[in-house]
Amino acid sequence: MQKTIEHRIHELETALRNLEINTLGFMQTRDEAYLLSVKATLRSLVATGSRSLTPLLIDIAENLQIPLEFYALPAKSGAPPPGLVASVRAWRSWHVFQRPDLDKFTLREWLLSPAYFIDRTHQYATTNDVLRQLAETDGGAHFDLDIKNIVDSLRRSAGSGYDGVQFFLVEQSALVFWLGKRLLLVHDRRSKGLDSFHDTEIHEHDKQFDTLSISMM
Repeated sequence: MQKTIEHRIHELETALRNLEINTLGFMQTRDEAYLLSVKATLRSLVATGSRSLTPLLIDIAENLQIPLEFYALPAKSGAPPPGLVASVRAWRSWHVFQRPDLDKFTLREWLLSPAYFIDRTHQYATTNDVLRQLAETDGGAHFDLDIKNIVDSLRRSAGSGYDGVQFFLVEQSALVFWLGKRLLLVHDRRSKGLDSFHDTEIHEHDKQFDTLSISMM
């Protein structure tokens, strides 16, 4: 039986609460057990590229015609420079509002854009690649060299705050939570016949996440 949009909205609300609780739990304790749930929830909400994956957040947004848009660092283009040894993303790469050095993306475009340099293979991986392959590490039933290369590459990029895997998950979690909560607010206003564009609560939500500080340092 096909689920109603109301039922799927409820599923999204539950997933976002789970994402918030476990991300904050990790940030407060540094206990990586919280990240197991973060990885699984992110995968269910936004990961694409498999018949078994129907990303809940993206699917609802497209069904309701509510855009998931933001500004982020430009996608990597072409092959990495021959002499590149490492490329560490140590600060938040996305913002709510436009800035001169950022490009506009939909969430789906951003997930599928080359972004992360994998030093073992000397190739760029997309955010979606990294997310799906990090989630696969929880299974433990098989060895996949591509997964090991991505995990090892991120683990080697570490700061005083997080290593690369931890930072990746915290950064993606913040982005997905902001977009998901924003979608719920816009849907609520529209269903009540209200103007979501000038809504004070939505604007405050946007401002809160635009000034959010996330870094490995």
